[in-house]
Amino acid sequence: MNKHHHIFLGGKDLEMITIAQMLKAHAPNLTIHDKQLAWGASTSDYKEEISQALATPDAIIVCIELIQDIEIPPNRLVIIDHHDKLAGKDKETSIQQLFKLLDLPPNLWTRHYQLVSANDRAHIPGMLDLPNPATKEELITTRHADRQAQGFTPKLEADAKIAINNKKSYCDNQLTVIQLNQNKTAAVMDSLAPELGGPGYTTCIIICPNEVNAYGPGWFIDALNQWADNTSQSLKPWFGGNLPDAGFWGCILNPEGFTEIAEQLYEESQILRELKRAVAEYHLKNPRHTIAWVSMDLAPGYQERVATEKEARRSGAEIWRSKLATNFIFSIQCEILANSHLTQSEIEEQRGKLQIHPIEIKNILSLKKRYEAEEEATKLNCYKNLMEGRIKNNWREKMEDEKYNTGMSMDHPDFIRFYNS
Repeated sequence: MNKHHHIFLGGKDLEMITIAQMLKAHAPNLTIHDKQLAWGASTSDYKEEISQALATPDAIIVCIELIQDIEIPPNRLVIIDHHDKLAGKDKETSIQQLFKLLDLPPNLWTRHYQLVSANDRAHIPGMLDLPNPATKEELITTRHADRQAQGFTPKLEADAKIAINNKKSYCDNQLTVIQLNQNKTAAVMDSLAPELGGPGYTTCIIICPNEVNAYGPGWFIDALNQWADNTSQSLKPWFGGNLPDAGFWGCILNPEGFTEIAEQLYEESQILRELKRAVAEYHLKNPRHTIAWVSMDLAPGYQERVATEKEARRSGAEIWRSKLATNFIFSIQCEILANSHLTQSEIEEQRGKLQIHPIEIKNILSLKKRYEAEEEATKLNCYKNLMEGRIKNNWREKMEDEKYNTGMSMDHPDFIRFYNS
């Protein structure tokens, strides 16, 4: 980096403060813009300063953890971030990216930088996962420094303790829901951490006055993102962490009713994981078995399933609302139906193994009866349509001919990719 680089700092936390210190120590000649912004900061917060910098022909704008909401020429822009689509356990944190951009020697990468980087990506588990794991004293010191950087006061710390005492549990104690009277959640998560003497958690939802935050396994973060994409609201969630293993998610929204949504998403996602595992095991045992897939048109109330819960119930559709859950559960139905020798009792036994909802079994038996009354040649074998149509959201156009018949074995590369996705 050189004098032509203009640095613009994002929301304030321990990593951003440390980045500012790194720049001051190792690049004192650079132009640094720091308005001490809060999380959610964007380039528009520096609109005037960026405009002035771009007036200089050789100027390069370096944005560190800033939402891009004003136009900056791509050839004059450097983005340093590790959130949202840039997040992941294999991605460098912002402080790591800056260290590399400054071309600093490895011996300057201090223990403090190491702890700050690990903490910002994966909280306490990240610091414990270092080659030289953090001591309890380092955990306490780093987390306290991060909360201080975020502006925590004794009152906010006390609010977190009160909120935890009133926590509620769902989904066999796998989902913890906490009501918080403000939007700063770090003290809650630190107080829950068993490494710091807390009760621990598997997945945590924190309901704030005008936003919701979630912390948990990567598959649940994915489920929340899919829900946000498919809801009728125009939501713009943020997420990150040590994905796909674990992460965080947040969104500004009306939190009313979100607990029920989270509980349902959690249950759906767990079932999907079990179903995927079951199909993978089946494939290993029967690698050359060909499956007959049926058109999504046969799924009663398919479109209503992805609408609101009230609409879904009124249509008589199943309880599953998410497209992913509906698609996959229906796929398992088709796998069972393909084995036409199964009796009703055998299907019931299969239901227990795969944890399929009783309502789904009713549909399976209904379709099985229909199939038994039809010629084998008229059975819909639409795996190709499933891959080319449903995934690209134009499956209805792809399946205009209900007699479309094709076959694909379970060891086909496209099939494997589908179940590994």
